[in-house]
Amino acid sequence: MNRIGKIGRANLEANKKIDEYFIDNEIYSCEIRFKGCTGNYNLTRCHKEKRENYRHDLSLLSDPEEVILGCQHCHNILDDRSKTSKQESDNIFKRQRP
Repeated sequence: MNRIGKIGRANLEANKKIDEYFIDNEIYSCEIRFKGCTGNYNLTRCHKEKRENYRHDLSLLSDPEEVILGCQHCHNILDDRSKTSKQESDNIFKRQRP
């Protein structure tokens, strides 16, 4: 079994912080709501940018303006640029975190 490295530890801490934000703000289901959304089943953290863009600034991983809660179905659509444009994605984040 591999030990968790520096980036892995930072990711775990960022996840802990953003999860606290979701709980404090009573966010318990998908915030995206595309057609076929599974609601509160199989939830995941959805970042505005690809994770590699946060590699050198891990504090952004837990920034509520950079992360929304989404079901895996909506997360996949959001990440697939053939289904959603960068502008559409940005609008979803603005709608959730004005």
